[in-house]
Amino acid sequence: AFDVTGNVQLKNATYRQSYLLLNGINAKSSVHMTQDMVALPDVRVRLRQGGGVNANATLTNYMTPTATQTGTPAAQQQAAIHARIFGIRPETIFEIIAVEKYENLGFDTQADGRANVWWKGSPDDLMASANVTLAPPRPPTPNEVPVTGAVDASFALRGGRLDARRVEAHTPASSLNVTGRAAFIPMTRPSALNVDFTTSNLNEFDRALIVFG
Repeated sequence: AFDVTGNVQLKNATYRQSYLLLNGINAKSSVHMTQDMVALPDVRVRLRQGGGVNANATLTNYMTPTATQTGTPAAQQQAAIHARIFGIRPETIFEIIAVEKYENLGFDTQADGRANVWWKGSPDDLMASANVTLAPPRPPTPNEVPVTGAVDASFALRGGRLDARRVEAHTPASSLNVTGRAAFIPMTRPSALNVDFTTSNLNEFDRALIVFG
């Protein structure tokens, strides 16, 4: 048994796992660790692309032997992260989920709000939810289309499923509302989305249409 309390700091760190890739991460937090649990109560993450996350995180049963090692069922690893996100741009999300093709769709916006991430058993079973508002940064990005709106959605890494409870976006000439379910990893799988879209200027979507072929 052990009990450790202290501080942890990451400089230009990289994390890679299946469909996730984060690099250029700078983070710091206090930490409390025992043989059963790791707690990071005041995580502050700053991303290379801009924006960041303030969060609290816990990881339990991280050292528990597996059932194959003990011959009996073991307590499963569990993680929970509760976060406030700010200044997260769409291209940052696509880079994190390692889909570089879609990194730059030509839209100028960033997300601010709340997000939760959790899993039980394995990081491959990661689930996430977000409730954020969208607005262009200040100053705006040249030659990109400003976007305002809101997103209330959840994501399951296993199966790559995105459930859109409410996705609303507005540009100077267009309005988009989406609900339903999308296959996100890979994006070629079938999706079932309800889309209400109006526009008076399709030129706003030139770059996105080219990227999506």
